Amino acid sequence: MPHSNRRRQGAQGRNYKVVFHYREPTWEARHGRREHPFRISFEVVAIDHDHAQEKARGELLKMRANSGVSWIIQIERTMITELEARASA
Repeated sequence: MPHSNRRRQGAQGRNYKVVFHYREPTWEARHGRREHPFRISFEVVAIDHDHAQEKARGELLKMRANSGVSWIIQIERTMITELEARASA
């Protein structure tokens, strides 16, 4: 998205849902390969799809760091959906 469009959207941005499909190789080495990858989603406010993915990935890495487990993740697929604007009260 051109930089000028980012400015027009304002500081708040838009609401996005970012879904990561991922594998945990260490877990699968111990328990066998899962038929389907793990999946986790985050809702973020961002100025565009790329920014939404960046923010959600940051949340995923923060969650992993706070888990106390040094598991490795391999993201296989990322799905990003812009959500409808929520009505303000």
